[in-house]
Amino acid sequence: MTSANVTRPAAVLALALLLSPSAQALEAYSGEQTRQFMDWCTGKASNSETACTCTLKRLATTVPPAALTAFLADKSGGGSGFSMSTATVATAALVTDSLTACLK
Repeated sequence: MTSANVTRPAAVLALALLLSPSAQALEAYSGEQTRQFMDWCTGKASNSETACTCTLKRLATTVPPAALTAFLADKSGGGSGFSMSTATVATAALVTDSLTACLK
């Protein structure tokens, strides 16, 4: 079995978990998560506070707090900000889609 055959099902599973009904019934993000996201979004990603607030509200319906924490750690953890973790890649795609929608 090639690595592509193993990776593809893992990515599909990660997206399914992120978009499952249980992910839609989220508890609120903590104040620290909100602050970290806004710091990243307005600072490193150079977006307006309005767009970042809109994005965070959209993410709260699809991205569990643990996935947001992993995404933020990847983006602001002093590393490359690049991860091949399927959950982080899926979260990054949701962040990008939400931010794009909020910038329109």
